[in-house]
Amino acid sequence: MYSRLTTASVESSPETLTEKLPAITNENGINLTVSQYPITVQWLLTDSSHKIEEQNQELAALEMLSARPVINLEQSETMLPQWLNMQRTGGISFTKGCYTGQEIVARMQYRGKSKKQLALFQSETPMETNQDILDKEGKNVGQVIKAAALSNGYLAQAIINTDPSEIDGFLIDNQTINHLSLPYSIDSAN
Repeated sequence: MYSRLTTASVESSPETLTEKLPAITNENGINLTVSQYPITVQWLLTDSSHKIEEQNQELAALEMLSARPVINLEQSETMLPQWLNMQRTGGISFTKGCYTGQEIVARMQYRGKSKKQLALFQSETPMETNQDILDKEGKNVGQVIKAAALSNGYLAQAIINTDPSEIDGFLIDNQTINHLSLPYSIDSAN
């Protein structure tokens, strides 16, 4: 993902920067790789005439369609790995390691089942983080955890409280939203 930093002109070069970060100079400005773990974060230094907001939204959409969410600090204390489908994507190990909350997470994997899971949605109307998702009867069935606006609509990742195949239709603000297939199987296979 790019963060945009603008200057009056882009006359700097990577060699004149005080920090030595991986950088590339091109016609758009200077690309700095700020971090590569856990995700790659790049800064693009440009003059104010370059517009990269649309590129950022497209990158956010591709990230969301991978159905491997990157959660923020506030969300980290409110979600279990299974709700994010991490048991299906290799994001968690139940056989090694010690970390805070490991016992609860492992107990859910081996003794109980959580119906909550990550789901993808598409809509022609805006979707925003923390918006409630309802079924056609008006019952709350989930919440958006990340959303992106695109030129032809909106995408969202959400945690839903049940198997999406058990729900007739999904709504946000009385508008129908479309459930999208995940790029991996959610069926359990320990």
